Amino acid sequence: MSEFDYTKFNHITNINEKYSISQVEDNLKHFLDWSFLQIDGYVNVNMVSGTPPGLYTLKPQISPTGNLANKTNTWEGPVKDWVYENGAGFNPSKNINPVSGIYLNSTYLPAPTGSGSYGYHINYPLGKITFDNPVSVNSLVKLNYAYRYIQIYKSNETVWWKELTRTLYTSTDNSPYSQILSNHKIQMPFIMIEIISRNNQEAYELGSSKNMITQDILLHIFTETVAQRVSLMDILLTQKDKGLILYDINKVVKNTVYLLNYRGEKNPSGLPYNQLVTNSDYQYKTCFIKSADTIEMNNFSTSLFNGIVRWSLKIYP
Repeated sequence: MSEFDYTKFNHITNINEKYSISQVEDNLKHFLDWSFLQIDGYVNVNMVSGTPPGLYTLKPQISPTGNLANKTNTWEGPVKDWVYENGAGFNPSKNINPVSGIYLNSTYLPAPTGSGSYGYHINYPLGKITFDNPVSVNSLVKLNYAYRYIQIYKSNETVWWKELTRTLYTSTDNSPYSQILSNHKIQMPFIMIEIISRNNQEAYELGSSKNMITQDILLHIFTETVAQRVSLMDILLTQKDKGLILYDINKVVKNTVYLLNYRGEKNPSGLPYNQLVTNSDYQYKTCFIKSADTIEMNNFSTSLFNGIVRWSLKIYP
């Protein structure tokens, strides 16, 4: 289609597809998730060593309307955002714990699907195991896994009523934090990505309607300690002049190569972040972080600290 066709939009082929600005949040979340793993940004949960204490035991997710015969299908971990990537993390003394299977009481059920009448699937982002058939709420369900120490969220998918929850190392079954379901809670430390209405376009070349886009992004940091806040702000501010390759989320979804499926379980045909951005079939555009600035810092309480970093991205056509 000619970009000088006066009867059609320039550079737009389908209303349902994502374009430059709408692709940024997906790419930035994936970049940050992957990059934090490379610098030891994950915690291994181990049943044998019992570390961190209590995090390897799942709890039954109680339906608001109750459970038939005291049974339920869904069991949820104290923390969410379980690591699903292979090959991420370069600390040879602390390999990422894969979810190789779960224990239902004394019975081992291999991942990712379980066995027999105890089939299940794993929702990695929400930290859940969902059985094909309900099991007794008095069962003991436990597993080894790793979760992301730094949570990354996209503002367009995080509604205002989600709850902040503190790190749950010492939470009890009666703790108010432990009663919040994983799809309604955010655990700290975390970074919220927000696209703001501060952008401009510059002509890319003569004879073309393509433009370079400068788009500002706010990265909202929330932590439980000042040290955590300082560390995360330092990391984000240091990324000034960092170059990025954006992958085309439309092609990734169409070809079913995203690493997770709609249920949050691992996709056998999925590609990790490093392969998506280096595969020419999925490369979309390039950009770099033109500037990185501290916008503000807030101390909301003795256990809630906030900082905001602004990235100004230059996106090339």
